[in-house]
Amino acid sequence: MRVRWLPNAPAGFHGATMPGKKTAYDVWVNPHDPSPVQRFTLAHEFAHVLSHHLDYATPPWWFETEANAIAAELLLPWHELAVFQPAEPFTSPAAVETWMAATGGTILKRAGVSSSALAYHLHDLGWFTTTASTPTTKISESPQLRFPILQ
Repeated sequence: MRVRWLPNAPAGFHGATMPGKKTAYDVWVNPHDPSPVQRFTLAHEFAHVLSHHLDYATPPWWFETEANAIAAELLLPWHELAVFQPAEPFTSPAAVETWMAATGGTILKRAGVSSSALAYHLHDLGWFTTTASTPTTKISESPQLRFPILQ
């Protein structure tokens, strides 16, 4: 896998993986994105390679969701987040923002990711729900990874 920069990246482009000429895959990244976005993009594209998503001519829609989840787990592993887990799931964006202000800065600096990547992962882990009554499983009670490709 070789990482390449796409200096003339179109608006909204973060990255893509394609078969390479000198390597199995070339990962193209937008050099104008902030560093945390580039890190997530690289992890996301690496997840596509690990999961053999690129073997399909027309990949299913959920490959993007799976690649995001794997990338978030690679950069923000559950065992590092578990120490910061709140007693109850967040039920509003304001609650997440308050928590991020108190603890998220530490996590963001350690992982080198954006706050949106952290928020995505919190939702994926069940820490952020839209209703207070939605049941969630605490990470500390379920330590195994949920992605077979990473086990």
